[in-house]
Amino acid sequence: MYYPFNWAGVKPSPDLGLSQTIGESVASLIMNQANSAPYAPYAASGRKGNAHDWFYKAHGTIQLLIECGTENLQPNNDPPLYLVDDTCERCSIGAYWLLDRALGYNAPGAMLTGHITDTNSGEPLVAEIIIEEADASYFDPRTSDELYGRYWRPLLAGTYTMRVVKKGYEEQLVENITVNNSVWKVEDVQLTPISEVIVSGTVNSNGSPVDATIIVGNGEYVSVDTIEVVNGDFTFSNFEGEHQLIVFAEDCVPSTTIIDFPAGTYDLDTELSEAVEVFAENWEDSLSNWTIAGDWAITDNSIIGDYAVTDSPDEFYEDGSTATLTTVNPINMNSVSNDVCITFWHKYYVEHDYDYCIIEYSFDGSNWTELAQFSGVSDDWIQEFIFVPELVDHYVYLRFRLTADNVLNDPGWWIDDVKVIASTGASANNNIPVYKSALHDNYPNPFNPETTISFSVAPTSSFVTLDIYNIRGQMVRTLINTTLTSGFHTVVWDGKSDVGRSVASGIYFYKMQNADYTKTRKMILLK
Repeated sequence: MYYPFNWAGVKPSPDLGLSQTIGESVASLIMNQANSAPYAPYAASGRKGNAHDWFYKAHGTIQLLIECGTENLQPNNDPPLYLVDDTCERCSIGAYWLLDRALGYNAPGAMLTGHITDTNSGEPLVAEIIIEEADASYFDPRTSDELYGRYWRPLLAGTYTMRVVKKGYEEQLVENITVNNSVWKVEDVQLTPISEVIVSGTVNSNGSPVDATIIVGNGEYVSVDTIEVVNGDFTFSNFEGEHQLIVFAEDCVPSTTIIDFPAGTYDLDTELSEAVEVFAENWEDSLSNWTIAGDWAITDNSIIGDYAVTDSPDEFYEDGSTATLTTVNPINMNSVSNDVCITFWHKYYVEHDYDYCIIEYSFDGSNWTELAQFSGVSDDWIQEFIFVPELVDHYVYLRFRLTADNVLNDPGWWIDDVKVIASTGASANNNIPVYKSALHDNYPNPFNPETTISFSVAPTSSFVTLDIYNIRGQMVRTLINTTLTSGFHTVVWDGKSDVGRSVASGIYFYKMQNADYTKTRKMILLK
């Protein structure tokens, strides 16, 4: 007999303890056909084709797969009726125990239940019930029912935190809920409605109305709203409080802002700037602009044009693999405006919470900083917008990285139409690196035992000094004191002084100087 689930024997469901207790209890009551031993319970270990895993993920039910007989019960064998009756009678004992468990009668019956209602009207509400100690990112919402606002959550005995969420209502967090085996725990929750707001306005570019899309964020636990704007005009309803809005239109730089909507009405007019494509890649020609590690390849599974790129051209990535796709040349972000945004289309199918699709940047091609990560399943193409003002006035490498653990694999990641856009900056067709003198943040920081300092040198200021000072202003180490070529450079400080002695833990400053530039930054050595 199988219960949900422990994939590959090492990846348990959040309710494995509960389903194991139920499964073992049922199995212990059913004797095999020879009447020599009870049924053997196991956690399902595979992810494909198992209805009991799907029911758990989609509906929160603990479903058991009971293999209730031998080959004697196969239809072609025409089993005698007494054998069928005997099998049903033996299995029914476990079924009756399940009914008792559901009712909390003569069986351990730890259950959290109650009603979700509107504080003002008392009407029942369909709300999402999240048990924080037994939740997973792949769950479909577990909700109270429409007719009574009733929810049911079988649990092991213990103490839990419950979050109750519904759009248009204040979120409720109920802590220290004690559930035991002797009696159901009833926790009724009243949700307070939030005042409605009607938002209307226009979206323009260069003073003219444009077709656009508005994405309205509703918080961590409520899905976004997508508003289509036709010929510049829009009206939509939402609720009082803070919301993040992203407004975007074709050939324009997207706008992002956080707005605290008041109750009543709100006027929202947005002027979008015409986009300069600082960088663009659609993979219609080749992968020649990218450094590849792994199985990245061109695919005709695209959203724009004929081609996109995928890490898994052979359908599934390998267990324990890491596949990276990195720009060969850095992207010139010098003189780019602060509204700069990375946008791309993608879809992905990777193992929830174990395998990840990650986009990163680097100033030196060696030390990488994460911009965003995605895990789980997105069957449909979606467009991402990542606002990156921190990359202004740098040369930047971009990298897409899929990383997987050593257990289980999936179809992977598809990416299309990558762009870096801003209202001002060098266009992708004229994006020739012309370096300015600049000193960048060291990495890592804090550090032990060493850190990398990156900087760039302008063509007219090639004699460079780079010195380390302690917190008293005393020079500790000279790292650079020479003429360098124009471009991007890195140097490693190993935490030692000019005479080769290791310095003490503490705050240090590194200072770069040349003919037209002086900059000092702070770093911390921790031992």
